Amino acid sequence: MSEDAGWQAWIVPDRPGLRQFALGAVALLLPVPALALGPELLIPAMAVAVVLGVGLGLGWALVYGRDWLVQAPLTAVGIFAMTLGCTLHLILLPRIDVLLRVRSARQEVASWLRQAPADAPASAAPRYASGEGPRTFVLVSSGPRQGAAYTDAPFRSWTPFGYRDSCWLLVRREGTATVFGSRAELDQVLTEGR
Repeated sequence: MSEDAGWQAWIVPDRPGLRQFALGAVALLLPVPALALGPELLIPAMAVAVVLGVGLGLGWALVYGRDWLVQAPLTAVGIFAMTLGCTLHLILLPRIDVLLRVRSARQEVASWLRQAPADAPASAAPRYASGEGPRTFVLVSSGPRQGAAYTDAPFRSWTPFGYRDSCWLLVRREGTATVFGSRAELDQVLTEGR
């Protein structure tokens, strides 16, 4: 058996089997450890999973699709479904990324607001990961929301066509938080004091 035979059994097999299923499963589950290691690894893990899963799935479908479906139809359909299912990462993982960043920012600023004096300088406000770099919370110094903090720049979500605005966050001194889908909603609450 030559050196090439080992990788060929995994990547260019004559019939579908457990090895191809395992490669598809690795691609599908690759972002799971990134969730535990931190949100900064989520988007890179998504990119690798999509390239690996969809790349293998399309390659196998184009080269072996007909033969595999004749030889082992259930295994072939399972492998193709798993590898092409990696495209769901493009929809789900950017949303999870924003959710993790919002949760982390909320916890950090709520803790800071409880501990900081009421007349803390705006420059002392905590920072948050907006999706396109760190930003600083804005402190409300007067009006009905005095003592609250909000995100002036939105949390941004990755899409295949570039980043888009996802949400804004307002955290009150007592620790309650509200997430807004548009800047207009946030501005309305800040001015009306609801």
